[in-house]
Amino acid sequence: MEGLGVAANVIAVVDLSAKVLKFCYQYSRDVRDAKDDIIRMTSGLENLHNVSYRVRELLDGPDGARLSASEQQISKSAGESESLLRSLHDRLDPGQGRKAMRRIGLRALKWPFQSEEAAKIVQDLTRHSQTMTLALQVDQTAITLDIHRKLVLAQLESKVAPGASYDSHANEHNPMCLQNTRVDILKHISEWAHDPSAKAIFWLNGMAGTGKSTISRTVAKSFAAKGLLGATFFFKRGESDRGSISKLFPTIAADLARMLPGVARKVKAAIDRNPAILRGAMRDQFDELVLEPLSEIPSGRRTGLILIIIDALDECDSEEDIRRLIGLLSGADKVTSAQLRIFLTSRPQLPIQLGFGQIEGTYQDLVLHKVSDCIVEHDISTFLEYELGRLRDEYNSSVPTNRWLPPDWPGQSKVRTLVQMSSPLFIFAATACRFIGDRRYGSPKSQLAEILRVQTKSQTSKMDATYLPVLNGLLAGIPEDQWSETLRPFRDIVGSIINLQSPLPVAALAQILPAYPKDAIEDRLDLLHSVLDIPPSEDRPVRLLHLSFRDFLLDPRKEGKSPFWIDEGKVHAELANNCLRLMDHHLRQDICQVGRPAFPRQHIPVEKLNVCLSPAVQYACQYWVHHLEGSADGDGPSCEEVYGFLTRHFLHWIESLSLLGRAFAVGNLIGKLQSHFKLSEFLDDAERFTIFQSPFIDSTPLQIYASLLVFSPKKSIIRTTFEDQIPKWISPLSQVPNDWGESLQTWEGHSDQVRTIAFSHNSTLVASGSVDSTVRIWRVDTGESLQTLRGHNGCVTSVVFSHSSALVASVSVDETVRIWRVDTGECTQTLQHGGLGGSITFSHDSSLVASSSGDETIRIWRVNTGQCVQTIIAHDSRVLSVCFSHDSALLASASEDTVQIWRAAAGEYMPVQILQPPVALCGDQPDVIEMEVSFSHDSALLAFIAGPSGNVWIYRSDAGEYVPVQMFDAGDPVGFIDIFSFAIHHDSILVASRTVTEKLKLQTWRADAGKYLRVHTLEKCCNQAISSVAVSYDASLVAMGCKNSAICIIPLNSVEATQTHDGDHGKRVERLAFSHDSAFVASYGSSGKIIKLWRSDTGELVRTLESPSTILLLAWSHDSDLVAGAADDNTVRIWCADTGDCMQTITAQHHSSQL
Repeated sequence: MEGLGVAANVIAVVDLSAKVLKFCYQYSRDVRDAKDDIIRMTSGLENLHNVSYRVRELLDGPDGARLSASEQQISKSAGESESLLRSLHDRLDPGQGRKAMRRIGLRALKWPFQSEEAAKIVQDLTRHSQTMTLALQVDQTAITLDIHRKLVLAQLESKVAPGASYDSHANEHNPMCLQNTRVDILKHISEWAHDPSAKAIFWLNGMAGTGKSTISRTVAKSFAAKGLLGATFFFKRGESDRGSISKLFPTIAADLARMLPGVARKVKAAIDRNPAILRGAMRDQFDELVLEPLSEIPSGRRTGLILIIIDALDECDSEEDIRRLIGLLSGADKVTSAQLRIFLTSRPQLPIQLGFGQIEGTYQDLVLHKVSDCIVEHDISTFLEYELGRLRDEYNSSVPTNRWLPPDWPGQSKVRTLVQMSSPLFIFAATACRFIGDRRYGSPKSQLAEILRVQTKSQTSKMDATYLPVLNGLLAGIPEDQWSETLRPFRDIVGSIINLQSPLPVAALAQILPAYPKDAIEDRLDLLHSVLDIPPSEDRPVRLLHLSFRDFLLDPRKEGKSPFWIDEGKVHAELANNCLRLMDHHLRQDICQVGRPAFPRQHIPVEKLNVCLSPAVQYACQYWVHHLEGSADGDGPSCEEVYGFLTRHFLHWIESLSLLGRAFAVGNLIGKLQSHFKLSEFLDDAERFTIFQSPFIDSTPLQIYASLLVFSPKKSIIRTTFEDQIPKWISPLSQVPNDWGESLQTWEGHSDQVRTIAFSHNSTLVASGSVDSTVRIWRVDTGESLQTLRGHNGCVTSVVFSHSSALVASVSVDETVRIWRVDTGECTQTLQHGGLGGSITFSHDSSLVASSSGDETIRIWRVNTGQCVQTIIAHDSRVLSVCFSHDSALLASASEDTVQIWRAAAGEYMPVQILQPPVALCGDQPDVIEMEVSFSHDSALLAFIAGPSGNVWIYRSDAGEYVPVQMFDAGDPVGFIDIFSFAIHHDSILVASRTVTEKLKLQTWRADAGKYLRVHTLEKCCNQAISSVAVSYDASLVAMGCKNSAICIIPLNSVEATQTHDGDHGKRVERLAFSHDSAFVASYGSSGKIIKLWRSDTGELVRTLESPSTILLLAWSHDSDLVAGAADDNTVRIWCADTGDCMQTITAQHHSSQL
């Protein structure tokens, strides 16, 4: 353009409008009539002047060259404005005559326009102003969106997996489908993607080597050319970030931001709102970085098809992550602002099949190895003819004519044989062609003959036929008794390459493998170009061409049978040893020579980092623990060697991880070391050190020495071990505590009071419900928030896991029950049940949910459909508790005045019995009812307890009906006054505690043939009333807490108390709970801040757990490893029973009311 012409026009408009405005101001002062016209024209001129002045500033500024969209419109409007202004200037200029007339006192000025003409001029001025303004808005919006895009890409840069995109440098030499191959498959995929009514997910699966990734790359290239490709992620095992799920969604978000400027703005807003999202839970990342930005595209800017490709899902390291990801992706159909399509490829492995089984009906699939043989053979034949023809031409161009291959080489019969050997594995054909074309082995003719020697049909032997011709060449001409000299370096070098977590260049491999210099490694790899990607550049890493080569070499079935079999455990052990050696030699304090403790790691140039921490040392720091885990028993570093390294270099190691942007991984790595070695004291202290200080470690690594050591407790093992590394200019602090204290971690996420918490039945997860209307799922071992379940519109009052731990149900004051999938966070059902209060329970097989409510009803729901299969209206007051029997054949419900029994018959629960105790359940205080109803494991007994009186009713099944066996209330002739605690166990043992006038008695009963074999009476345990009772889960022991803080452990086959302990719990013992393995009992008392753990067999006090605030509730995990306590400082703390460490702390604004 024309850029200079536009600028000149705009400058002319600015100057002319200023001059014409000056005339208008003079007319406004000197002319009495036409005032309104003059004012309107002056206003129009001022607007045009201001707009043109802003345009001039933008054109002169740094973004002037980017005003491409508005250039033509501004040029046209400025030109027309200039012509109009020149006309106005000429007509409004009074000339010299006006000065002479003013000397004689006459008003010489006369407004030269009629009203109609003035109005038309004002309209034109306004139109030109608006045109330039709108044109500018278009370009300014584009500039703003481009800024958003650049900013968000900068934020995502460190979280994007290098090489994961289909068009990355790492993938540029990977093949596409040849023309006229895979025609039907590619057409099928294209039709699915463009079909508005199609499923959102397409799963292309096939066994190893069937060409899935080649198809993915071809689809990606085709859709990218049409502007329809949103994002790609190609998983690759052994390439760190591409082998895990951690960077999947940030990578996809970055690709979408490049394609859609509006998405970039939304992604940036999500990151600004919650910076932790980039390392957050998978569900949160998918929602906030992908779904929500796509869903919030304004209705006026609806976009068309957007395709996301995720290739080689089976190469993701974690099977659990794969299943969760599949479930998450099934939510793609929630996006309505675009036609979002997700194309997935994988092997048909069991975890993936199970994942897709859970989202049945939401995807379309195609199985490559079930495609018609004739189609596959046609495609392989086309590929072979093309590749072999190319190899023939290249060979003939490099040799004398007397050595040329014939024009029809290799001939149709040999091509057909190769096709039969290959089908359905494209990897066979591709590897064969690479081998035939590798001149290091010989001529194409001799190489082809070597391949044709082996003809096979089974897939396993096809892998032999694929790779053995290449590997056998390593031994060609070598006597068998000398093979070991070749095979040992092969196993060491190639074994390391295929087991590395991230590929390395040859120079870095030489550092990792000290026995092999760089030249020696290069020599060994020369004959492996057919199976390894060996780049010509020294800086690029050596990679696997296909994962099946790794599978072939590590196949345990080949041990002792194949000379090329590699022992994976031994390779890992050697890599672990070499990584430790490398780090021990290179790591030191301030390895990048930064000097200043507050210097941010982001300001260290990458070039300097790579010099100070070589690629091999970087690798060792990140993955030595991984190789330690994979080491064969007895071959890896010993406990003493690991301990020695940690005591010398622990701080240097985490400094290096921080410099690499991997500080977030330290806690997980320490956890893996804890499971591998018995270094509990050192590693426990290291874990506390890194968790408490993680924000500083991540941002300013040298603060590890200058601040973190200084502020660590005086008795911290890390501090005492590395105290000599505290800078000398720092004075010792007198106010530093001696120990870390009780809390190890704090779980943060809820924004209001945590009202309810529950362990999963496998003890690996915790669910918490809050006043903030959300449910969160947490990992017990790491404290990671796996899911945030949103959907309730009010306080969540109760949560419960299904017995399989796959589902969680939540109840809210919004009068709904929601059922969620634990793995994906998806709300599978929303069940409407009016009325507040009540309870919810899963049947043991997790197929049904029963909910009770204050609306006097019970509802039975099918978990898989959400269908209310039955509404029971039988109670005359609110239903407080509901419970399934273990076999789901019975249902019990309790209201304020009755307990009712229901039996399953013909798909419904039918009433079979109404139990009406002679004393009202609610007692004297109906507003403070607490009700629990429970079946024994074999359904022989039914018991329920009501508060506040604590009355207990026991019923036994007799000929299909429950008959009363015993009722204990204030009028019991035995002399009981009240009941404080109640427990029933699966083997039909019931224990109740009661306060007796003047003395204490504990009564226990065992049901046997309609009789109670024993009534235990315990006297003289203490001088105070019993305050709590618990039964061990194996029904062998009962624990009793008293108000004088004593604790009694009693075998149920004994009359007397076998253990009596001074619990030192203040005035009384508030709560007791047996571990599920019955080995321990936990207690806390009115002093409130102490939980004590006792051995149930000996009565020994083994742990004292301290809480900074008063404990209100107490519970064990189902595996008996953890103890949870809810306190009045709005926290729930989880302690490790074995060590006494506080593993996690969940924090909210108010205290928890249920545990």
